[in-house]
Amino acid sequence: MAAAGPGFAGLALEEPELGEASDEACSPILQGPEFGFCAVHVAPAAGPRGRLQGRTYRAGLRIAWRTGSGAEGEAEGVRRALEEECGRLHERVLLPSRSDGLSLASRGGQVAIVCQDRAAFQLPAGDCMLLPIASITLEEIAAFLWSRLIERCADSLREQGAVFMRVIVWEGPLRSASFGRALPAEPQGSPAEPEPLAEGSPSVRLRARRVVLLTGASRGYGRALAVGLAAEAVAARRPTHLVLVARDEAGLRETTRASSGEGVSHHCVAMDLSNPKQLAEQLGPVLDHLEVEIAHTGPPVELLILHNAGSLGPLLYCGDISASDTQLAIDLNVTSSAVLTNAVLRRFAAAASAQGGDHLRVRIVNISSLLAVEAFPAWSLYAMGKAARDMAMQVVAREAEAQGLDVRTLSYAPGPMRTAMVDQIMGTCADSGVLENFRKMDREDSFVPMDASAGKLLRLLAEDSYESGAHVDFFDE
Repeated sequence: MAAAGPGFAGLALEEPELGEASDEACSPILQGPEFGFCAVHVAPAAGPRGRLQGRTYRAGLRIAWRTGSGAEGEAEGVRRALEEECGRLHERVLLPSRSDGLSLASRGGQVAIVCQDRAAFQLPAGDCMLLPIASITLEEIAAFLWSRLIERCADSLREQGAVFMRVIVWEGPLRSASFGRALPAEPQGSPAEPEPLAEGSPSVRLRARRVVLLTGASRGYGRALAVGLAAEAVAARRPTHLVLVARDEAGLRETTRASSGEGVSHHCVAMDLSNPKQLAEQLGPVLDHLEVEIAHTGPPVELLILHNAGSLGPLLYCGDISASDTQLAIDLNVTSSAVLTNAVLRRFAAAASAQGGDHLRVRIVNISSLLAVEAFPAWSLYAMGKAARDMAMQVVAREAEAQGLDVRTLSYAPGPMRTAMVDQIMGTCADSGVLENFRKMDREDSFVPMDASAGKLLRLLAEDSYESGAHVDFFDE
């Protein structure tokens, strides 16, 4: 047996609770330099010691044997196992996969780490080790090592007469913690092993969750969708992260307030989707944020993209529409949604492969219109955009099916609703027949309530039984 290292003698250690009349005998503490490791952990928030903090640890064992078993002091197998486990942690950055303060994602041989104060940096994946614990503390390291040793050595220890095992972890001569339990009577199954973060591997906070990207979220139907998603999250106890995109920052803040609730978190992005340059500059960070949130959640998780942003454009007859108005309408109503959809597929297609066990579910919804399938005079720009987006959803559905991806698309026509767009229609629509139809709906108050329309869409998504790529109207059965 190795002697206690310098500075470790005389430490007060919690004894196993064996009872007054027990017939068990405790071994001395098994410790030695071979049970040590140096590691780095990441502080979730900034502090005086810096973000990356190095530590030197020593581990030890104490085992209670049944008297007369003849094995008192014999623990060669578990000693070797502890040495190997410490070796696996040596000179690694230890990352707690169940932490609420760190978000982790692996990409391109690097681990992207986002802290709770939104500080972000990257480390080589080969230098990192993912541990199924909530924080890097002595207590959690001791409990983790105990579970690993039980998984590896419980059978042989039981055969030799061991009834109790405690793992002790020291950091310096004055700080220690231990974790001890009676040996389970039967094998308990394998706990999650620590693993280097390989390409594409997520951190694991094992809670089913939805990550949503919602455009046009600052008002109207976009806000109704956010409120509906939040209500569904609270009712179903389904943690949901809403990434809200729109030009109006004040409107985004109001949507955030309106869609708050237990288990609902938000990230707001002020972006003009009609500006191709701004879209190109901001899309990468938005996708990075989605990836970190998905990795932080762990499987199973659903990524929901809601293409709600759009504009009516000038409601003029075709011969009266300028080239600049046409380009602006295409940039917002067609280009932005196509660029976003394509970028999402590039980034997440591998994670959405249906061949994997805990793969990512991707659902892409285009907020469509009756105008996508029926022509109205003076609505050419709006109808052109909706029809193009509908067809894009059909193409994505076909491609995903052929590639074996769990990616499903839907074009949902929410029905005529009393949004700010109605005021624009009333004031500018060049066609008197269409204009009179809207005036009649306004007089009769027959617009579809936004919350009712949002509710139907969320039910469609929950049932997940629609044909991928389909166009579904609010009034459809």
